Amino acid sequence: MTKQTSIALSLLLFFFGCGSAVKSSPDSSFDLTPAQHQRSREQVEQAEFTKVEATLREWQRTQSATFTRNNYDYLLAWLLEQRDQPQEAVKLFAQVAARNGVLTSYALWHQAEQARAVGRFTEEQTALAKLIAQFPDFLRRERATLRLSESQRKTGLYTAALATLRNLGPRRDTLPQLGEIQLSLRDSVNARASFESALRGERNDDVSLRAILNLDRLDTAENKLLTEAEHLRRARILHFNRAFDEARAHWLAVVNQFPASRARAEALFQAGRSAFQQDNFAEALKWYEQVGREFPNTEEGEQGFYYVGHCHQYLDQADRAVARYEAYLRQYPQGKFVGYGHLNAIDTLRHAGRLDEAVLWCQRAQALEPYFAVMGLFQQTRIKLSRKDFAGALNDLTTLRSKNLNVRGQVAMTNYSEVAFLRAYCLEQLGRYDEAVTEYLAMPEGRNGASGYYGARATDHLRALGKNLRAQKVIDARRQILLFLARVPLTANSAASIKTAANQAFRLSEDTATQNELLNILRHAYALLPGYQAPAFSFTPAGRTAETTPTGSGHQAIANELLFLGLAEEGAAELRAAQTASNNTVAYYCAKGDCADVTYRGYEPALRALPEDYRLELLPKAFAEVAFPFPFRGELQQHAQRRGVDPRFVLSIARQESGYNPRVKSNAAARGMLQFIASTSNDIAAQLALQDFEQDDLYEPHTAILFGAQYLKNLFDEFGSPQAAAAAYNGSEQSVRRWRKRAQSTEVDCFVSEVAKRETKEYVYRVCNNFRAYQLIYR
Repeated sequence: MTKQTSIALSLLLFFFGCGSAVKSSPDSSFDLTPAQHQRSREQVEQAEFTKVEATLREWQRTQSATFTRNNYDYLLAWLLEQRDQPQEAVKLFAQVAARNGVLTSYALWHQAEQARAVGRFTEEQTALAKLIAQFPDFLRRERATLRLSESQRKTGLYTAALATLRNLGPRRDTLPQLGEIQLSLRDSVNARASFESALRGERNDDVSLRAILNLDRLDTAENKLLTEAEHLRRARILHFNRAFDEARAHWLAVVNQFPASRARAEALFQAGRSAFQQDNFAEALKWYEQVGREFPNTEEGEQGFYYVGHCHQYLDQADRAVARYEAYLRQYPQGKFVGYGHLNAIDTLRHAGRLDEAVLWCQRAQALEPYFAVMGLFQQTRIKLSRKDFAGALNDLTTLRSKNLNVRGQVAMTNYSEVAFLRAYCLEQLGRYDEAVTEYLAMPEGRNGASGYYGARATDHLRALGKNLRAQKVIDARRQILLFLARVPLTANSAASIKTAANQAFRLSEDTATQNELLNILRHAYALLPGYQAPAFSFTPAGRTAETTPTGSGHQAIANELLFLGLAEEGAAELRAAQTASNNTVAYYCAKGDCADVTYRGYEPALRALPEDYRLELLPKAFAEVAFPFPFRGELQQHAQRRGVDPRFVLSIARQESGYNPRVKSNAAARGMLQFIASTSNDIAAQLALQDFEQDDLYEPHTAILFGAQYLKNLFDEFGSPQAAAAAYNGSEQSVRRWRKRAQSTEVDCFVSEVAKRETKEYVYRVCNNFRAYQLIYR
């Protein structure tokens, strides 16, 4: 053996030895392949948390240095937090925080959140104080400061709480908290000044609400008498914010303490209205009666007189309700509620099962102005549907089809899509399958509104008819004709007709091979048709690679690390704050993270510009995912999926309620991404046995999704269908119970026709359209 050969052999053995050492050494940078890192990230993004946890625990055991160096201990802690294993999660977050690495700020935030959840306020304060001191650019620093001040106040550290809050500078939105701390320090003079300062500008927001509630407590303690103007100011703000008990106390103070008040009619009516909105109909009736009696010639008096009928209706006192509506028609023959009096009498009698009397009122309504005439006829149709008189209903629907259905009123009326669908439904029930199929096919599928909803329901019925032995021949014959028309040679001149045929054939086909063939035909037809080209969408993958080392502490470094781990829920906002990525790249990650509202606002217009019959299955994957964002996967799995609620339905609600915006408050005082009002959220908090819940917690996605999942579980448990759950979410459970009773059927289509609030019916359409889109895009 030559010297050179010996050296070469030694080097070869050395390198092979090093290779073996690399495989087992905890200090090597190359223990895990890029493919393994990538697979872990993809599993996190797809919420395959059981698989990810098993993989991470294996790496923790066998590749400890690589596990720590790549911040997989942070990822494991995050997963355990999602899977309700906080004790081990807190230990891992503490380990990450102690390293003073790129994710220390987020680890400290999670430590504080977990400590707060179990009432360990000293630990919470330690983590928050360190976070605020060390990370001035932390995105949640303001929230951390507010949390620290709140925690200090809860533990009696009032001076520290005051100093912490003042670090945010002079701000109106912190004045109520400032006043509360001052009260704790027994400085009632400055506390009152803080609360009063918060009320300047007469804004009906959370700040004003909190200030007034505190002022009420302070005034009670000091036995302070208020002026009439102050009672009215507080009553109006409290009522707007749905603090009905507190508002009613001020309304009644005006009634009792200032009997000559020019606002007496308003105060009496709103006292009744506040009770009515709490479903306390016996209390509401008392004040409605009084305002009607004292002020018969005012708007409040007339409305109060009329609303007495509603109270009797909801108290199941049908005779009294109908008698009041009759009395209203006599006393106010030209009143603003004449038509609605007829419709409410019909509803009352239907709910009581007195259908023959209800039909007489339907006929009376048809003699009124066009809106109420149409509604009277539609009420008559619904009675026939509930009686399974499909021939009679079909006749009424044929008449309705010729009416002007675009007349707008304050209560739901029907629409052309609903009338067309119910006609087809009646034909189906009568066994006239050929006509039913023709009418169902005449209702094109779409994405929006009543037409989109009923087009999809028509497709459901067509596919059900394909399994009906008596209707199969009709469906098979139509399918064969449509397939023939869809398969003709594609040219620029034939593209439109081929598109129509392929769309219709798709609706009649459940065979996967046939559906794929038709989608391919549509894809080629779209290429030839103006307006059918989906927007081009490209983005640059973000996050560091497996071969690089985590470094830095700015937004870009944090984004790189969180996105490397697959945690777009936290990393997207950091990427946006870094201002280094393209708009498309930011939108792509925000769609998976906590800034999905930004993506929605940016890309909804491009989706809306596509033709209504554009099949969502053909949207490019990346564009589909920004058009229909899927944020908060961890929370959705933790809270919704475990309760048997489809996460896609939760997102369908969030899209309609808030456009995925966690921080929004509506004109109806509903808070957060899923828009909870105080009464509902308080009920859910009690169900969940949450001891320290505050309304402002609903602005946190974790809390909003927890509450939304629990509430939707309740609704699905009682009502079953997505349509009924959506209707109850918008229009109340009590309303849905009444509508279901009137329908006298478990058929979802009969139920939707009974929804008697236009806003709620349109809400059902939109949410169900959203849900269908989510089901098509995220299978």
